[in-house]
Parts: sequence; C-alpha cells; structure tokens
Amino acid sequence: MSHQILTVKLCELEKQISKTQSRIQLSESASLPRLQSEIELLQKEYDENNLALQNKLRHSRTEIVSILASAYSKIEPVIRDAQEALHAEVMHYDDKEMVNECMLLLAEYELDFSMLSVDRALLVSLKAIAAQLEADQEG
Repeated sequence: MSHQILTVKLCELEKQISKTQSRIQLSESASLPRLQSEIELLQKEYDENNLALQNKLRHSRTEIVSILASAYSKIEPVIRDAQEALHAEVMHYDDKEMVNECMLLLAEYELDFSMLSVDRALLVSLKAIAAQLEADQEG
C-alpha cells in the first residue's frame, strides 16, 4: 500500500522523540558549559533540518506542497517572533527564580504544541489512509 511512507515517517518521529527525551534527561545532570555546548549543537541541527525541509518543500513539483511551503514560510517567522517576544518579556523580571519558572513554563508549552502537531499529523495520516482504502474499494 502507498501509505507505507507514513510508517517510515512514524519511525523517524519515534526516533526523534526518544533522542529528545534522552537529551533532556542527560541535560538535567550536565554542567553549564556542557549544556551550553549542547544548546549550540542543537541550534545548528535545528537550523540544518529547517533549511533541509525548506529546500525539500521548495523543490517539490506538487502544487499541494507549494501551498504547504508558502504556509510554512509564513508560520516560522511568526513563531520565532513570538518566542523572542516571550523571552524578552521574561528577562524583564528581576527575580531569577521567576525567570527560571517562566522559561520552564515556555518549554512546557512548546512540548504541548508539539503534541498537538503530532495529533494533527495523525489526523492527516488517517485521512490519507482512509482515502486510499476508499480508492482501493472503488477501483
């Protein structure tokens, strides 16, 4: 069936989630210099993955993908601007403990938004599988 790519993508997602969980757990006992180094590495990985996805979207010949690429190019700056604004707002607090709690809260919500993204991807995947099954039954 043509939806096997979804299984492959799910395996990639599972691997990434496992890697993320391990990195968070290891960071909890890491020294500050080690953690700063990890942040720099992750930022580089994020930038590379982001660029690779943008290139993949841009070079696709499918019109649907060009619509996705357009939406993504609009959403990414909005998210980045919001993160910068939130970070700037948090840094106005004089109390370090309050700053730390706000940063943790922001990280928690980022993970919540990620879970919603996974839910949205699941919905789209199930709809694609259902459409394939309908086409197979009609054909």
